[in-house]
Amino acid sequence: MTAAFICKADSCGQHRRPEYILCKRHWYMLPIGIRRRLSKPTTSKASREAAEVQALRTIWELENSVVLKWTGEL
Repeated sequence: MTAAFICKADSCGQHRRPEYILCKRHWYMLPIGIRRRLSKPTTSKASREAAEVQALRTIWELENSVVLKWTGEL
């Protein structure tokens, strides 16, 4: 039985590849610099965790920036 690999972005629930922390849609939302940091083999667990936190924070900011700016008026 294989383990389910689910995207770590808030409320996503999409499947992801085991080597990534995000689904395809969220992965390509990230700036290339963050994607490169996550793709590099790192020497320390702390640097990997810092890159993951930065990625998840960036996704949250990107997804919520439009909602926070929307006033409902045209």
